[in-house]
Amino acid sequence: MPDLQLLRPWWLSSLLPLAVAWWWLWRRQDHLARLQRVVDPHLLPYLLVGSGDGKGLKPIHLLGLVWLLTALAMAGPTLGSASP
Repeated sequence: MPDLQLLRPWWLSSLLPLAVAWWWLWRRQDHLARLQRVVDPHLLPYLLVGSGDGKGLKPIHLLGLVWLLTALAMAGPTLGSASP
């Protein structure tokens, strides 16, 4: 059975900025949750910029998925031997 190999595995390093962006967005959401515990609910809409209901897919989710699939495709997955 042929093994899965990557012709250009260094392309997977392009996933590092994606991981940093995901971590930053996760920390930002945590910050908003902490703010909601401190600020009165009727004042919070006046302090936040944007709707921020937090539900549904956002463009950043699509960007992350496209980034991941592109990095995997550029890594050149192949079945079999990479050398002739």
